[in-house]
Amino acid sequence: MPNGIGLSATEDTVEQVLTRNYRYTVPDYQRRYSWQEEQWGALWADLNSIRSDSTHFLGSIVLIERSSGLNELNKLEIVDGQQRIATITVLLSLMREKYYELEESGQAEDIENKYLKKQDLDLNEYQNLTLSTFDNPNLEKVIERKYEKMDEGQLREAVQFYASKLDDLDTEELDELRKRLLASVTLVSIRCEGEQSAFRLFETLNDRGMELSSVDLMKNYTFSKAASAPDSEIDYEQVQNDWERLIKTLMPNMSQPSRFFRHYIMSASEPNYDGDVSDYKLYDEYQKIVDSKLPEAGISLNEYVSELADKAELYAKILNHEIDMYDDAGNKAINSKLEDLDIINSVQARTLMLRVFEEYNTANKVMESLLLLESFLMRWKVSSYPTGGELDRIYSRICSEAFEKENSIREVYSVLC
Repeated sequence: MPNGIGLSATEDTVEQVLTRNYRYTVPDYQRRYSWQEEQWGALWADLNSIRSDSTHFLGSIVLIERSSGLNELNKLEIVDGQQRIATITVLLSLMREKYYELEESGQAEDIENKYLKKQDLDLNEYQNLTLSTFDNPNLEKVIERKYEKMDEGQLREAVQFYASKLDDLDTEELDELRKRLLASVTLVSIRCEGEQSAFRLFETLNDRGMELSSVDLMKNYTFSKAASAPDSEIDYEQVQNDWERLIKTLMPNMSQPSRFFRHYIMSASEPNYDGDVSDYKLYDEYQKIVDSKLPEAGISLNEYVSELADKAELYAKILNHEIDMYDDAGNKAINSKLEDLDIINSVQARTLMLRVFEEYNTANKVMESLLLLESFLMRWKVSSYPTGGELDRIYSRICSEAFEKENSIREVYSVLC
């Protein structure tokens, strides 16, 4: 596991960044492409305001070099900055399209061959930028000029935004825009020797004002801790693989992945957590768990992240009413009851559901618990009680106390009924 702390930084034009003898990749654990009209519009306005004798600084990209096979192009893994590079790639792709429309095929092919695609020594062709599993199918369609086949998402909206901006440009205006983007927009490329320095820098950039979700910060903190630990204590690659497995499970099923982490922390038997975890304090609580509660409980970071990934798969089955842990009749009854609970808005109750499925190996006990939960939620709603932190505290307390007792079902009943 690389754990160097060195780094180098250079300010480069967009053209210099995209013509390096590398190809860029975004790992699956990174957040999805998420720029919206506000960011697209700001970039467009900046491009059109650059004077001939000036430059525009777009920001930084944090990179880790990854070796590839013999004769293959080495990769630069993007730890931070994928939003900028992906947007530039979309804009260049659409400029290429506009050049074809204006019957300027030479310029169109130049953009494709220099900035959108790369070849290795064996003439194998690659995308210059490859996004994560979730976003790359759409980016590939952009690069291959199959815009009409793109799925819904932010990349498709970016295409629509910039296509409308380019629509009325003539050749001279398009030439000027292309030159500004490639020669007058600059980025600071920060190359790190290893994961530890990359993730430390990522967090420093966030401290200085970058807006990141709590899940982004938790991922970074986890990888930073894993990268800085001796190989004998933590298997960094396993942490990375389990986190990727976790994200691949959550992304197709949840618009708010932080909700799973909140529910898991409140439900877990170890380390025990008695209290509610709001979105606001999720990252702080996660840091405390990693730094102190895991060592106190004798749980390694590898074990914890692996358990998170396993429970994410269970959480997705609860969300989709696809429990398959019992016999056919038991699974059918449980999944039907999960559908009923969804109808009465049982989102916060997933904290308790996670623990119930962990504790009970018979469908009958699970059904008994779900029926208690359904009855409780119906009475709670009829009484018009608030549904915020108070419910989280109730479920967290049950998970902390009830399952330590000999008759846990009775304990759950005593709280809910």
